Amino acid sequence: MVALPVESQRLPPGPVTQPSRSHSIGYGNRGRLLHSVALEPTDLVRVRNATHAHGTQELVDLIHWASREVERRYPGGMLVVGDLSRTRGGRLRPHRSHRAGRDVDISFYLKDAAGEPATDLNRFVRLRANGKGGTRDGRVFEWDDERNWALVSALMGQDRVPVQYLMCVRPFKERLLEEGRRQHAPAWLMRRVEEAVGPRRTRGSRRSLSYGTHDSHFHMRVYCAGDDRPRCKDKPPFWDWIDYPEVEEPPAPPRRQRRRSRRSRRRR
Repeated sequence: MVALPVESQRLPPGPVTQPSRSHSIGYGNRGRLLHSVALEPTDLVRVRNATHAHGTQELVDLIHWASREVERRYPGGMLVVGDLSRTRGGRLRPHRSHRAGRDVDISFYLKDAAGEPATDLNRFVRLRANGKGGTRDGRVFEWDDERNWALVSALMGQDRVPVQYLMCVRPFKERLLEEGRRQHAPAWLMRRVEEAVGPRRTRGSRRSLSYGTHDSHFHMRVYCAGDDRPRCKDKPPFWDWIDYPEVEEPPAPPRRQRRRSRRSRRRR
């Protein structure tokens, strides 16, 4: 796979990640995390639960960098960050993923009833298909087209920390694409958003791919960092703009051999 040449990209090249001992081990839904990095709150990032805000250095740097990119283009917003992983990874209820430091839940950028950016929220707000929703105290909020496009275009427009996908419900994906067209985004960026952003099938989900399950936040996963492989493992999809090394999966044992192994386990 060949990445797009840098000169064809108009957005900044991405975060410059700091040297780190952090290592993501295994798959995102069956792995662990070594020497994790804590996501610290800033003037632009609010962390919901510090004990669940640990990830790889690459993921933490990407979150901070993306928040600064949104602020540079549209000052005044606040990014609320939910769960990453536990300090050492592993099971983090109620999630099926978030086990290896490469997953994060990040809020949508919202506007309040007066049309101003919402900056005092410390939780996610569930939105209806029309982009509007409210909190229990009666406050009303609405999807912020410009800031959400700035966030998604920054994340998907860089290759230093490649994003595998950004999950959200389909109505919000359509709003992102509409805003991208309104801003005359380049075709290569629109293609990335079209393919990697939106609803994805998850185990146990009752909603079809025509809508999705994430109507209060984005769920983002990044690929394994190069120095974490081969102990770090990715599952498909592998987008054609990612310069990802070919990894050969070990062949499955013959069916007869698998049956023998089950019988031997029962004898024990």
